[in-house]
Amino acid sequence: MKSLWNRLAVVSLVLVLALLASSVAANAQVAVTGQTVKAMSIERVIQLANIHYTVALSASPSVLAALAAGALEIREILTFNPNAAGGAVTSVIFLVPTGTPFPTPASVNTLDPPPVGTNVETFILVPDKTYVTKNSVTFSGTILVSTPTPFGDYTGLPATIAFGLTNDTPPKITNVVDLVSGVAVAWSASGTGSVTLSTLPVPPTPGGPGRRES
Repeated sequence: MKSLWNRLAVVSLVLVLALLASSVAANAQVAVTGQTVKAMSIERVIQLANIHYTVALSASPSVLAALAAGALEIREILTFNPNAAGGAVTSVIFLVPTGTPFPTPASVNTLDPPPVGTNVETFILVPDKTYVTKNSVTFSGTILVSTPTPFGDYTGLPATIAFGLTNDTPPKITNVVDLVSGVAVAWSASGTGSVTLSTLPVPPTPGGPGRRES
């Protein structure tokens, strides 16, 4: 049975990666722009069917039943702290009754676990590489610290957080993915919020500093 789940998880991950690439024309070369993330705050809804995992799940049967019945909803807030060394992305995942206003009101306690709050898990990703293209942002690194999660402790694990950006002004957020290597992947078609990038680097002027005359 576990082998079957492993195969299903691999197929699901392939489908998610295909969706991330779907906005890129065939044979197109996607250039990294050289920009950096200055600020970010994204919230999304995660459907239970879009979470795939290969480890044992530890969750209350009543919570799983409420999620399956549509009484509860999984949400995630992603924020970026540029002041941490190299920057850091914080993921806060929590449960709210279906129908709770979206984005989630600040009055909802998303940081404490039940019964005080609604938190399911929190982790901090420290990226060693951040890729920014015209239509996407990808953070890749290791998890500095995590709270206990339904899939265990993430601390020290490699992970990736990525999302797409449309050409609208301001851009819409699409294809949001968290991938904790060897553990779980969660995908959402869209998110809401804002992302601030640095200005595009200015290309060197022909004949300017650094040019070698023949």
